[in-house]
Order: sequence, then C-alpha cells, then structure tokens
Amino acid sequence: MPHGDRLNDIKVCLDALDLERLFGDVLLWGRTAPAPRDIGLGDGQRVRLQPLAELGGVPVFRADWPGAKPPTVAERRKVQRKLMETYSEHLLVYITQRERERERERERERERENYCSLGRER
Repeated sequence: MPHGDRLNDIKVCLDALDLERLFGDVLLWGRTAPAPRDIGLGDGQRVRLQPLAELGGVPVFRADWPGAKPPTVAERRKVQRKLMETYSEHLLVYITQRERERERERERERERENYCSLGRER
C-alpha cells in the first residue's frame, strides 16, 4: 500500500475514532484478549480501559475519560500508576466525553443514511 493511501486511512480512522480499525487493519497490530477494566481515580470518577491491540507485548487501550476536556498530567499519572500494576509498558488513547458524544452523533448519522439508502433501493 502506498504511503499516501496509508496516511489517508489513518486520518479517516482518527476522524471517525475508529481505533480498532486503525490499529488492527491499518497499522497491522495484533488483536488483544484482555477484558475491559475500570480504574478508579480516587475522587469517585472512573476511567474505562478498552483493550484495542497489541504489538510486541505492548497493549493499546482506549481510555474513556469522564470529563469533557483531556486529563491533566496529574490525572494521567494516576491512571498510569494503576495500569503499571499489570502492564509495565502500554499505550493509552484518551477519549473525552465530548469526543464520545461526537462519535455517537456520527453513528446516528450513518444509521440514518443507511436507513434512507435502504428505502431508495425498494
């Protein structure tokens, strides 16, 4: 695959927050088996970690951040310390509440488009 095509695929995946496709199909990382896990931040908030892929023993996790803004350095360190108990090396991709809302809106839009296109085929 030419570099331009791969870069375009990366951009499309990032724009759509399609991280599973990005790591698995575009970057060709291996699938991973760990179950999702929640990490408490000590202030009543929790971060959901969804395993996405693995390469050379380094897992990638999607971290669903509860706030609308990205985590601060101190907040990222809390998550890092908790995850280090299990994985000494790892990659975290933080997704904020605002990004998840945009992701859901894009999914609803795709569903509407699919529904409308099915109606035209009849």
